[in-house]
Amino acid sequence: MASRKILKAIKGARLGDAEAQLELGTCYLEGGEGLAANLPSAYRWLSAAADQGSAKAAWLIGEKVPASAVDSPLRARVYFEKAAQAGSAAAATVLAGWEFAGALGPGGSDGGAAIRRLRGAAEKGFLPAQVELGRLAALGQAPAEDLAWLERAAERGDKEAVTVLAEHYYGMGRCDLWRLDQVPGQPEDADRRNAAEQQAARLALQWHEVAWPPPGAAVPAERAYERGCLLLRQHQRAAGPWLETAAEAGHGRAAYLLGLLYLGASYINGLGRDAVPRGRWFPRSYPRAAHWLERAASGGVAEADLALFVLHGLRGISLRDPGRQEICLLRAAEAGHPQARFLLAESIWRQAADGLDGRLQALRWWRRAAGSGHCGARERLLRHSDGGSAELGAGQQAAVWALARHSLPFAARLELAFLFALRLHECLLLDLRDADAGDFLRVDVSASYGKARCRLVRIETPAQREALERARRLVLADGRPVPEDAGGSYASRRNRFVSLCRKIGMDPASVDAAAERCFGSPDVVEKIQHIGA
Repeated sequence: MASRKILKAIKGARLGDAEAQLELGTCYLEGGEGLAANLPSAYRWLSAAADQGSAKAAWLIGEKVPASAVDSPLRARVYFEKAAQAGSAAAATVLAGWEFAGALGPGGSDGGAAIRRLRGAAEKGFLPAQVELGRLAALGQAPAEDLAWLERAAERGDKEAVTVLAEHYYGMGRCDLWRLDQVPGQPEDADRRNAAEQQAARLALQWHEVAWPPPGAAVPAERAYERGCLLLRQHQRAAGPWLETAAEAGHGRAAYLLGLLYLGASYINGLGRDAVPRGRWFPRSYPRAAHWLERAASGGVAEADLALFVLHGLRGISLRDPGRQEICLLRAAEAGHPQARFLLAESIWRQAADGLDGRLQALRWWRRAAGSGHCGARERLLRHSDGGSAELGAGQQAAVWALARHSLPFAARLELAFLFALRLHECLLLDLRDADAGDFLRVDVSASYGKARCRLVRIETPAQREALERARRLVLADGRPVPEDAGGSYASRRNRFVSLCRKIGMDPASVDAAAERCFGSPDVVEKIQHIGA
């Protein structure tokens, strides 16, 4: 029950008495005189007193009222600024937080001023300011030297500072051994961390030890995974149980690393080739490896499918299963793993022989692998498929326009010849009903021209795609060639084309010349005549 004194203060506060408002707000800050602590109520009455010029009320707001109890940062800004100017480190810390968050409206965000506020508060020994300034430094939003404030706060026993330090050094030291395109057991992927990163890894383990929950406490899966990764470099036997804890909780990457441990620690890239630490040995078990890798793969870890591909291809083990191996490789490729895409393309290409459809499928996987950054796939793609021109040259465009006045279908074929480096027989005999293979142009005229080589040309530019769509509209009607383009042997088509070329003053050999130039022949002389519109 409220005391008589506080009842009198409540009455005066409601009547607008600044002293009564200050007294009531102070009482609400920590409770007393029969009132329970209530920070929003404390802020309400202290702000009313501050509005009437009470410096003490403004100080109490900045020093005692947290940002969470303030209804409007814009309105409260003046109180916190007054308190900060009077030397309140707590007020300066709250203001800095609002400035970084942009809560003070347009023109109210000043990162440099916020850093200076926090640094001043940290120098006064204010623990929350030290933690916040160090956290910003860990995120790269404050100078790197301010990370020292986080270490000071951690040494003072602040749990948040310890956790932030542990996470910072964990990332800086690349402790999770994780990379999207990693290949299990690839020799060149040994530990290549520089001295600073190796020191960060050691600090990460040190701070994780401090931040670790007490025995018996529930441990989140991510934390257990991090601890397992840290211990992998130091003590593999101790790492296994933590990875298993995380994996049992559904952590896919933990299951993946655990599977590699059972497959053989040498399959884990990044452990380094330096002196073997104590506890390096981990029991090899292919069935357990398959169990954990399957769990990781079902959780969407593409690397796990690639590891299963490796596992099912090992010689001399009962788990060897070529059929299962192909399924795992396909799953890893479909999940986006660059090396899996490359290996799948290699396998399809070997089986395709001379089949154009199989070669097309392999090229698509090489293309997807190259798009994921695989250099070897890019080399294969360029070797086994042909390219064209990004756009028409001035003379080529003029020739297409001139030919279009006499025959739209032949003009469309000529445009395709220039853009896709088609030879004359390919240009005239190409069946546009099945030539478009999505990201490749299928060039197969062997049925009408026995010497022709079946090949695939990459569709790489919007101009090529537009030209192909335009040609299909001009050459085909309801899926069949238009009368002007239909039928006839290669000889008859060539005679008609040569006749049209003579009308517009173009050398028919310019088609083959353009194709030779795209194939990189240095001896071909430009034969396309520049024709006026």
